[in-house]
Amino acid sequence: VCFFLHPVLGFIALCGAIMVFALAASNEWLTREKVSEANKLWIRASNESSVSLRNSEIVKALGMLPGIKESWTKNRDRALTFQSAASDRGSAIMACSRFIRMGLQVVILAAGAYLAIIDEISPGTMIAASIIMGRALAPVEMAVSQWRNFIAVRDAYGRINEMVDGH
Repeated sequence: VCFFLHPVLGFIALCGAIMVFALAASNEWLTREKVSEANKLWIRASNESSVSLRNSEIVKALGMLPGIKESWTKNRDRALTFQSAASDRGSAIMACSRFIRMGLQVVILAAGAYLAIIDEISPGTMIAASIIMGRALAPVEMAVSQWRNFIAVRDAYGRINEMVDGH
């Protein structure tokens, strides 16, 4: 739509969309392994605690509680380490995405102001291009922020398929 207003505004919006999409892809690439490993460790810790609770009398009678607690703590701590690293990376990418989107707003307004000064577009067109680009890039930024949830759902779906195929 920005191309209809003026080709320069269209190219600015297109370049911005490409940059935000690239950040979304890099978010997937940089956090996939960490999130997946954290989920596996959380599941392992949860399964171990469930088994221990089912057999609590035996665990207590044999004095196995300290070992089980140590194993659960180790898995939990490792999961938190992976999850924290993924969260830090994801947050940095999201901050970059917001910075780029806000920077693009400034760039498109500056380009629109220049085009309005040289009388190629009207000031209203400049504002319209800024609003259109902001509205177009906001869902992409939201997708970047929700990417971790998407990865968790995809991993869970993969685990369900493994269980179904295995039986």
